[in-house]
Amino acid sequence: MTIVDSAIFYVYLMSNLLIGWYFSKRATSADEFMVADRSLGLSVYIATMVATSVGGGTTMGYVGTIYKGGLLLVPSILLFYVLQVIIALSLAERLREFAGYTAPDVLGRTYGRWAQLIGGIESMIYMLGTGPALQALALGTLIRMITGWPIAYGAILAMGIIIAYTYASGMWGVAMTDFMQFIILGIGLAVCTVLALDKVGGWSGIVNSVPADYFSVKTSGKAIVELAFALSLPGLIDGNRYQRFYAAKDKNVARTGYLLAIIPWHLMFTMIFICGFTARVLVTGATGDEIFPALILSTLPTGVRGLIFAALAAAIMSTADSYMLVGATNFSEDVYKKFINPKAADNDMVRVTKWSVLVQGLLGLTLALTVQSIMGVWTLASTAYVGGCFVPMMAALFTRGPKSETASLASMIVGGGSGVYLKLANRTILGQSPIVIGVLLSLIVFVMVQAVMRKTQPIRATS
Repeated sequence: MTIVDSAIFYVYLMSNLLIGWYFSKRATSADEFMVADRSLGLSVYIATMVATSVGGGTTMGYVGTIYKGGLLLVPSILLFYVLQVIIALSLAERLREFAGYTAPDVLGRTYGRWAQLIGGIESMIYMLGTGPALQALALGTLIRMITGWPIAYGAILAMGIIIAYTYASGMWGVAMTDFMQFIILGIGLAVCTVLALDKVGGWSGIVNSVPADYFSVKTSGKAIVELAFALSLPGLIDGNRYQRFYAAKDKNVARTGYLLAIIPWHLMFTMIFICGFTARVLVTGATGDEIFPALILSTLPTGVRGLIFAALAAAIMSTADSYMLVGATNFSEDVYKKFINPKAADNDMVRVTKWSVLVQGLLGLTLALTVQSIMGVWTLASTAYVGGCFVPMMAALFTRGPKSETASLASMIVGGGSGVYLKLANRTILGQSPIVIGVLLSLIVFVMVQAVMRKTQPIRATS
C-alpha cells in the first residue's frame, strides 16, 4: 500500500488507544468496568451489538464464501434475522431486568455456585478461542497483506492495542471503540461496494460475467433444520449478547435496540454480498479470506484502500475485545467471586477483571502463534459450553417453580461430556452433530433428574 493508505490505517489503530484512555476515567467500579454502569444508550447499544457480531469471519469469510458459492449463505442469513427477532422478544427485557454480569450468572442464581462455576469455565475457554486466539490470527493475516510483515508481528501489534484499551476501560472502552468501529465498518463497506460495483459495470456487469447457476439457492429442508440448530443453540446463550443486555440503559433499549439492529445488520450483509459478487468478476488467484483484501488492493484507489483496510480491522477488533472482556468477566464473577474470594470488595473485582483481560489476551495471542489446531480447541470448548449449558439455562429463564441443582449439574456433565466425546471420536448419531446430540441428552437427563429430585428431596425455589 501507499504511505497515505498506511497512514490512514495506523491512525485508526492508534485512535482506539485514545478512546480507551479517555474512558478509563469512567471505569472505576465493577459495574462501570464490566457493564458500563448499565447505562448504554440506544445508538451505542446498537453499534456494539452489530460491530461485535460482524467480525472477520463475517467480512472476509463471507466474501470468500460468496465468491465461490454465490447465494449459498442466503438461508443462514434469513435464519439469522429470525433468530434475532426471537432473542429480542424473548430474552432482551428478561435479561436486562435480571441485571447480571455473565451468562452463567443465570445458572448461579437458579441452581447454585457449582453450576455457575462449570458454565463459567466452559464459557471462558469458548470466549478465549473465539476472541483473542482466532481474531489475533485474522489481524495478523490482514496486517501481513498490508505491510508484508510476518503474521506474528501484525498479531502482536494489533492484540497489544486491543489488550491495552480493554484493560484500561473495560466495557466503556469496548462499547465506545465498537461505536467508532461500527461507523468505520459501515462507511468502508459502502465505499467499497459502490466503487467495486462501478468497476464491473454495475449489476449487469456481474450477471453477464458469472455462470448461470451462480445466483441459485441450493439447499434442502434437512440442511435448513441443521442450520437452524447451528445458529440458535449458541446464539441463545451467547455471553456477548447477555453482557450487552445487562449493560443497556433500560429494558426498552435492550429490546427495541436489538430489533433496530437488524437494519444495519441487513445493510452490511447486503454490501458484503455485493463485494463477493464483484470479487468474482475482478479477483483471480486468491482464495478464502484473502479474496476481500485482494479486491481492495486490486480495485480501489489510494486513500480508499486505507479506509477499507481500517474497516476490516475494525470488524475483527470489535469481536476480539468483546469476547476477551466476556471471558475475563467469566473468571472474576463465575470463578473468583464464587469460590476464591466470596467477600471480594468492588475494587478487588475491578482489579481481578483487569488482570483477567491481560491473561486472556496474552494467552489467546500465544495460542494463535503456537498452536496449529486452534479451531479444534475452540470447537471442543463451544461443544462443551452449548451442549452442557443450553438446557439448564433455558429452563432457568423460561420455566417456573423449584429447580434442582443436581439436575443442572448432571445435565451439564452429560450434555457437555457426550458432545466433546463425539467430537473427539469424530462420530455422529442419526446424522446429527455432537452439539445437537449433547443438547438432546442434556434435556433428557435434566427432565429425569428434576423429576426424581422433586420426589425425594427439597430443591431450590425460583420464580
